[in-house]
Amino acid sequence: KPTRIQYYKDSLQIRSATLIDQIMTNLFSYNCKSGNLTYPDSDHSATFAIFSQYHDTENSDCVGRKVRILKNIDKDKLVDEFSNAFNWNTLVYNEPNLDLAAENLSNCIQTLCDKYAPLKKPSSRKKKYLDKPWICNKLLELTRKKNRAYTDKLNIPTATLR
Repeated sequence: KPTRIQYYKDSLQIRSATLIDQIMTNLFSYNCKSGNLTYPDSDHSATFAIFSQYHDTENSDCVGRKVRILKNIDKDKLVDEFSNAFNWNTLVYNEPNLDLAAENLSNCIQTLCDKYAPLKKPSSRKKKYLDKPWICNKLLELTRKKNRAYTDKLNIPTATLR
C-alpha cells in the first residue's frame, strides 16, 4: 500500500501514490504484523510493525532461549557460500511470486546463519542481559571501571572520610 498519496488541488483524483516508508528487520523467526496508519488531514501514512514474540514479557526468564554467537564467523567463507551455494536466479530473481521469492531468500539466509552462527544456550551470566539488548560488553566494562573508581575513592582518606 502506498504511504503517501497526493491529490490534485480541489479534486479527489490521485496525482501520485508512492511507498516511501519501509520496515527492514533481521528477525526471520518471529511473527510480525505490519501496516499503515492513515491520518485524515495528512497525505502521509505512518508505517508500523508489531513483533508478537520478540518482546514476550511472559517468557522473560530466558530459560530455554538461545542466542547466536557472532564473534567467530569466518566472513570469507560466508560471503563465498552466499555467492555460490544457492541458485539465486531460480530462487529469487526469476520467481514470479514476490512472497515466495522473499521466503526463499529468508530461508537461504536462515540456513547460512544456522551454519556459520549456530544458536547456542547462553551462559548463566549472559542470561540476565538477554531482555536488555542495550547492555553491551562495552557498557559493562565502563560500569566496572566506574564502580572500581568509586571504591578506590572511598578507600582514600579525606577530611570527611576518616
